[in-house]
This record gives sequence, C-alpha cells and structure tokens, in this order.
Amino acid sequence: MGVGVGVGGFGTSTNVCCTRLFGFLLGSTLAGASVYYYILQEYKVSNELLTEDIYALQAAVQRIHSYVTELENKMSQMKK
Repeated sequence: MGVGVGVGGFGTSTNVCCTRLFGFLLGSTLAGASVYYYILQEYKVSNELLTEDIYALQAAVQRIHSYVTELENKMSQMKK
C-alpha cells in the first residue's frame, strides 16, 4: 500500500471527510436536542405561570359576580 491509500482503495482524505461529517451531524443533533430541551422547559414554566394567572382571574371574576349579585339583591329589596 502506498502513502495516502486507505482501506478499500479510498484515500485517507475520504476517511477524514466522513469523520468531519459525522462530527458535524453529531454536533448539530446535540445542539438541536439542547435547544429543544431548553424550549420545552421554558414552555412548561410559562404554562404554569399562565395557569396560575387564569385561576387568579377566575377567582376575581367569581368575587365580582358575588358582589354584583349582592348589590342586585339589595337594589331589589330597596325597590320593594
């Protein structure tokens, strides 16, 4: 075998190219997975905060509804 000839008759530059391509694909996959995990965590946190705000809003609406109902009852009693 001469210098620069790899296994199967392919040059060593082909092996280096495949290694770089594999490294690039592995790095891209890991970066994509990291971004996906980060976005998923951010989504969970924002979803929990939004849910808490919705429950707080629901409680406020229920309080207002009870106040309005009480005022309506008082107004109807005053008219009698």
